[in-house]
Amino acid sequence: MPFTGIHSFWTYRCIISLDIIFINKGVITKIYHNANPCNDVNTCIDYKGYGDFVLELNSGFCKTKGIKQGHVAFFDKSVARRADARSLPALFSSLS
Repeated sequence: MPFTGIHSFWTYRCIISLDIIFINKGVITKIYHNANPCNDVNTCIDYKGYGDFVLELNSGFCKTKGIKQGHVAFFDKSVARRADARSLPALFSSLS
C-alpha cells in the first residue's frame, strides 16, 4: 500500500467470498471473515481497516488456520511472490 493508515476494500464483482486481513508493521489489526461478493455498487459493504498491507484469502482460511487479530505475520518475499495458497501458512507465526 502506498501509506500506512485506514484503507477500504469491497468485494464488487468478486467471484468468491474472502477473508480480508489488514496488517500494520507485521501485526494483524483487523480480519473480516467471509466477506461475500457484491454485484450492486449501491449495496456493497465497505471493509475498512488500518495498516500498511492487506491480504485477501479464500473465505474460511483464517478460522481453519486459527489466524486472529493481534497475531504476527512475517513476509518472506520469496514465498509471497508465489501466488500459491499452499505457502500461505509460512507467512504467519505466533498463532497461539
